[in-house]
Amino acid sequence: MLKFVVVLHRKQGLTPEQFRTEFIRTHEPPARKIPRLRQYKQNFVLHDPKRKRPLWDCVVELYFDDWDMDGVSGGKNGGEVYSFTSPPSWDFY
Repeated sequence: MLKFVVVLHRKQGLTPEQFRTEFIRTHEPPARKIPRLRQYKQNFVLHDPKRKRPLWDCVVELYFDDWDMDGVSGGKNGGEVYSFTSPPSWDFY
């Protein structure tokens, strides 16, 4: 099993709620179409008044059976199903 972890933070000006809504709307549908994706998780920061908010807003986990990334951006056959470029609502951390 291969696990990719992507740490993201929201763009300045977005509330955590706006970020979450936009991220789920724009990221989840194409991510779930990635060939051979075994499991997909989104982990958003929850408010806790006892703790300082972390610098990140979301951790995404993508699970695959092996290293065959054909169909993902940069796959060996050039067939791009999903590209890991930064949409306007977040930045890679």
